[in-house]
Amino acid sequence: AQASTFGSVPLVLFILVHRRQATAHNQLVLSCSFAALGLVSSWCGAGVNRPILSEVVPPRNRASVMAWSIALEGAAAALFGAPLVGFLSERVFGYNSGLPANVAGTAAALAPDLAAAQNENAAALARAMLVMTAGPWLACCATYGRVARTYVRDRDAARDRVKCE
Repeated sequence: AQASTFGSVPLVLFILVHRRQATAHNQLVLSCSFAALGLVSSWCGAGVNRPILSEVVPPRNRASVMAWSIALEGAAAALFGAPLVGFLSERVFGYNSGLPANVAGTAAALAPDLAAAQNENAAALARAMLVMTAGPWLACCATYGRVARTYVRDRDAARDRVKCE
């Protein structure tokens, strides 16, 4: 789990930093980075959370506990993810939803200023996404470190409780 969460952060950083170069080589590198991110960041749910829960939760409660875990994870992502990215991009990193105030003139005159404003907005959105992915993943990495220290004891206690029943 720690390898998954900690390993995902540099991939997201790389993707968000190199998002603007549109060369064929860079597109291949970004595609490989996205594929690697998809592979690495998906280990925790199926490879860590569910196996740990299946060992530390009594058999009669497993389905409910796993359902709650999945529901809370999805609800937290929906309630906090996009709204906080929007808030951070606008209020902290300077995303501007309107045209810059000094833009006036014909479409040809607008093009350079509009492109600059779009690049600034893309950078603000990228920084907000980085904060909202790297921050929670690093917190998960620390949490999984704590789980690793207590897991054997918790698993053995759960097994002892099942034997007593």
